[in-house]
Amino acid sequence: MSRGVSSSAVDKVLESTAQGPRPGADLRSKNVRNLERAAGRRHKLRFAYSRTIRRTLLPFVAGFATCAWMGFMKKPPEIVVKKVVRKKKPPAPTGPIIEELPDENPVVPTMAGAPGEETKLVLVVNEELKMGAGKVAAQCCHATLAVYQSLEGRHRNVLRQWEAEGQKKIALKCKTTAQLRELAAKAECARIPSYLVADAGRTQVAAGAHTVLAVGPAPESVINAITGELRLL
Repeated sequence: MSRGVSSSAVDKVLESTAQGPRPGADLRSKNVRNLERAAGRRHKLRFAYSRTIRRTLLPFVAGFATCAWMGFMKKPPEIVVKKVVRKKKPPAPTGPIIEELPDENPVVPTMAGAPGEETKLVLVVNEELKMGAGKVAAQCCHATLAVYQSLEGRHRNVLRQWEAEGQKKIALKCKTTAQLRELAAKAECARIPSYLVADAGRTQVAAGAHTVLAVGPAPESVINAITGELRLL
């Protein structure tokens, strides 16, 4: 059962509450107002930020698309990188230096043949020495190499023409050493390249024996004037 409350007690409570706000009410109201102000500021900042984004995003996208389109339409020129290769200098010779001296009487090849005439090299073998087949082949190689080396330095055009025509070589024979020397003298007087091989005397023949005479390379008509009467080997 509830106890009865007098009317005077109720009036006292109402008077006490009507006199002013409760302790701490002003502080809570200030905090609420501050929060409302902060919320309003955040809302304004958020609105301004979103508006700035809307204003700048569209031009940025349009500019990026334009640049991309121009890049596809007009490609930049290709960059060509050239590799520079430095040639190494040959090492200095350490051994003795051999200097090739010019001949006292250089042979000037006669190229007075007919236009379009082929050149040839003639090898005349000395039959008086009775050399074997291998010995003859070796002496012919000596003669060919010697006359080639004598023309390599000063008369390369003669060699290049002979090589371009197939390096024609004819092997002939003479009966005596005197006839071989006579042919060598005729070739020298006609200013035709020639070389007379003198053997070292290691096999089959005596030292200093004249084995093979190389005449040419020169036009066929010029060589035939000297060796035209000889027979094939």
